[in-house]
Amino acid sequence: MKKLLLCIAVFALAACSDEPTPEPEVVYGKKLVTFNAGHTSRTHFIENTNYWDASDCIGGFAEKNSNVKFSTSQDMLGYFSGSITTIDEEVPSFVLYYPYNATAKFANNILTSSLPAVQSLAEGSSYNVMPMSSQVDNFDKTVYFYNMCGVLRVKVSSKVARTLTKMVVTMNAGEPIAGNYTADLTDPTEPVLTMASGGSATVTLEGAVAMSANTEYTFLVILPPATYAEGLNITLEDSDGTTFNTADEPDTYKFTQELPMQRASLLTVGKAIDFPAPVDENGPEYEAAKWVWASSSNLISNVSTLSVAEATNLAEAGTANCYIASAAGTYSIPAVKPDGTPVDETCPNATIKFTLSGEEGNAVVAYTNEAGEILWSWHIWCTDKPADQSWNANTWLDRNLGAVTAVSGDVGSYGLMYQWGRKDPFPGSKLYSWTGTNDESSAFSTDYTYYTVANSGYGWKYESGVGLTVAEAIAQPMFMCQNATAADPDPSCADGSKNFNNVTRPWVAGMCAVEYSKLWLDDQKTIYDPCPAGYRVPTQAQVKADFSDLTDQFATSGKTNGLTLSSVNCWLPAAGYRTYDGNGKLFKVGTMGHYWTSTTYFPRSSNHHYGATFYTMAIRETTSGVYGITSNGQLKASENAAVRCVKE
Repeated sequence: MKKLLLCIAVFALAACSDEPTPEPEVVYGKKLVTFNAGHTSRTHFIENTNYWDASDCIGGFAEKNSNVKFSTSQDMLGYFSGSITTIDEEVPSFVLYYPYNATAKFANNILTSSLPAVQSLAEGSSYNVMPMSSQVDNFDKTVYFYNMCGVLRVKVSSKVARTLTKMVVTMNAGEPIAGNYTADLTDPTEPVLTMASGGSATVTLEGAVAMSANTEYTFLVILPPATYAEGLNITLEDSDGTTFNTADEPDTYKFTQELPMQRASLLTVGKAIDFPAPVDENGPEYEAAKWVWASSSNLISNVSTLSVAEATNLAEAGTANCYIASAAGTYSIPAVKPDGTPVDETCPNATIKFTLSGEEGNAVVAYTNEAGEILWSWHIWCTDKPADQSWNANTWLDRNLGAVTAVSGDVGSYGLMYQWGRKDPFPGSKLYSWTGTNDESSAFSTDYTYYTVANSGYGWKYESGVGLTVAEAIAQPMFMCQNATAADPDPSCADGSKNFNNVTRPWVAGMCAVEYSKLWLDDQKTIYDPCPAGYRVPTQAQVKADFSDLTDQFATSGKTNGLTLSSVNCWLPAAGYRTYDGNGKLFKVGTMGHYWTSTTYFPRSSNHHYGATFYTMAIRETTSGVYGITSNGQLKASENAAVRCVKE
């Protein structure tokens, strides 16, 4: 019995020794992993901040994992997910690269992929292009990527508004910057990228970047690490098909010098590129247009005489010193006076183009000489189209000149202010209901926000004892003054002409009163009339004809910052006025309003000099708290009053 047992034991031992030892079974599985790609390795830049994009994808290679695609989403930018193959439920070590390429290969630590020849054009950004690499043993940790290429920063500006659609970067010595590459990822934190032969020496960035005039924009171009022996040239193209190549101006853009680009470096091309404006053949060779002031910094932009952009002509109804625009868009006006006389005889067909945001408000644009001196300026009135109101003998606009509404109770109904005989407006009140004395502490004070001034060369100001010639007033549309020294007759005036006395307080100097009174006329619209085409400053006779018999309708209207003429649905706000003896400050806002007429009168004074009376339509609050109206109101010519335009 023992022998039998022994034989069995020996047999069993022999059987075991004759068979091979089995390998442990390897279990492969699928697993959805999500990892966070570190913020320091994000792929594009916006205002100096890096971001991942929702379309970004990362590729990965590992044992039993060939070119796995990891995607992010709009909801979790920077978090990437993908399905991988696990080994015995363990995640293998991955080599990761960006951006994902379906044809990429990886073997012996060498990644083969490509750089696109056509890339996205975006301000301050390089979308989906920069190749990066990383290695990860654990997807539970944040994964950081390392750049394989460098970045070339290109700055571009333009003197006119335009849409940049293409930027072409070409290496002068033919070094490839697009096409296939290999990257040695032996150490993925120090990738070594080499471009394959036969690649393209040109990269084209395509898109649509709206450029404002005189604003610098930054663009980023991904370049492989290399020394570019003869530098590069850059071609720009806009939506109108206008192109510019820096090679055409080698003395300005010295881009042909050797350019050493290293991995993970940022180089700025030597000089910002000024994309030359397409020249309007009808305009001057220099930029002659500028906006002088605007009621909002967002109201008007891209003011230019060089622009060839398509624009709506605001002068279709006729030329004037004021043009109405009721919607956002690009507009043009001819650089001519209301009578059609060119402002610049050397460029009789010049136009000024500008872009309006659609905001309500007012702006003044000007045409200048090469020294920047204003030759003429125009008021751009941004409001819904004013309605005509007709009764008795005349047709009136439904609001004050410069007002953005015809509705009572709104400061936007006050409009702008004018000195008698001048075409250019001064600001009205920006407060509807004033407290205290109902006036400013000083002219153009900081009691409330005044209108935006285009540049330091202009500014609102008031001076007493100073007079301007008409030419000087045209060149200084923001200068309010009063000449208090015009009491004595001017011997240069023609025999029998009427001179100012010191009661009149004109703003003008070097002009006889009778000539001054012709700046606005009763019998015709002059080139200094501030109203839009088809309208003019009313005469005193027109005011009397249409307003005198309406007095009783609002004699008991109460204090409402103005008068509502109910029978004709006409609102006349008490917008106040700017007074010479208050140093130009706004006065009586909400309790009094003056509206200029074109009518003047020369009563003979006691000392045998001639003064001039400038009539207004005046509304005022009485001691009983109600409003009255008169067509025989009077202001000094240097004072500011509102204008209600009447149809010609």
